Amino acid sequence: MLTVAAVFSQEKLNVYYEDDSVIFCSSDYIDTYLIAAALNKDFDNVNIRAKPWRAAKKYFLNYSDHDFVKNLDKYTGYTDNSWSNFNVIWPLMNYGFYGDSNKIPNDKVKTNAFGSKKKFQTFLLALEKFYIDTNAAEFFNSMQEYNEQFQQGVDLYTENGKIHNYFESMEKYLGTDNLQNKMDNVKYVFFSSLFREDYGASFITSSNATNNLLIGFNHPMSWNTGKIDVDFVVANSIHEFFHNYINRYVQARSSMIEGLAKKKDKKDFGGYGPYATMPWFRLVDENMVRAVETRIYADIFGDEQQAYDYILKEQVERNNFASSLRMYNVLPEYEQNRDKYPSLDLYMDPLIKALFTE
Repeated sequence: MLTVAAVFSQEKLNVYYEDDSVIFCSSDYIDTYLIAAALNKDFDNVNIRAKPWRAAKKYFLNYSDHDFVKNLDKYTGYTDNSWSNFNVIWPLMNYGFYGDSNKIPNDKVKTNAFGSKKKFQTFLLALEKFYIDTNAAEFFNSMQEYNEQFQQGVDLYTENGKIHNYFESMEKYLGTDNLQNKMDNVKYVFFSSLFREDYGASFITSSNATNNLLIGFNHPMSWNTGKIDVDFVVANSIHEFFHNYINRYVQARSSMIEGLAKKKDKKDFGGYGPYATMPWFRLVDENMVRAVETRIYADIFGDEQQAYDYILKEQVERNNFASSLRMYNVLPEYEQNRDKYPSLDLYMDPLIKALFTE
């Protein structure tokens, strides 16, 4: 039996706050993997301008010839500007949630990167050796100022249960108790890394022995300011949590969407940059999440204009998602007819049709 016993045996996650339904966390072993992946790609990425990445490059560059780095090709991203591989990150997250690689179910580590738990454990041992050989703990200790800033921001959201207002509004709006195939015992995971190769966010769904885990994986710095910004993390994560809830219902309507999208140009629906290669059902869920998220924030703020300015205005005016306004504008019908539509999945058809009605 393989055991990862030394540096990763005590603290699997850096926890900034946790209760029964939410956790804010980060992970030194995921950050170590991301830095090693960057070394494998020669730190060739425009986002190296971020101060933590510049510090990582300065500290770790002498370890480019480490065996772990040299043998990492199949565990990195697919382009020079995409270092990380979610087929690696997802099992590493599950390792953190279970706390022991021997206790993780096979289906939580078996991905395109790892064909078996044994291969995953072998990878962990190699990652741990890289961590020890580079004295990575010293480097992460030098990042303490960012952790302290993040902690301060988290405290503002978690004191007096403020963060729960966001979940209550979201769940009420979506009608999560009435959703088909609803999820029970949900825990919302704000998973942050200073060493994501971009300032974006990603959604991941997992589970452990007690909870269904809805995960927003974020960079904790705002792309606008380059500073730690927990407001940015929360807004990004709420966006990703919506994806966790609604994407399966959108994808189930792929045939309907393909029919409505005939002779349409993806660029008119946000299909630029990373969205350009998305299938139509993914463009639909990206528009839908932006529209619905704004309506939720109207409830949280108690001010519809403030919510629009905070969430949707930039998406419409600068980020090519003007199409989401068509969904946003019909959502009052859903809100005013909750007896007919107790959950958002029941309003999917008119909402999707509205997107394609110009």
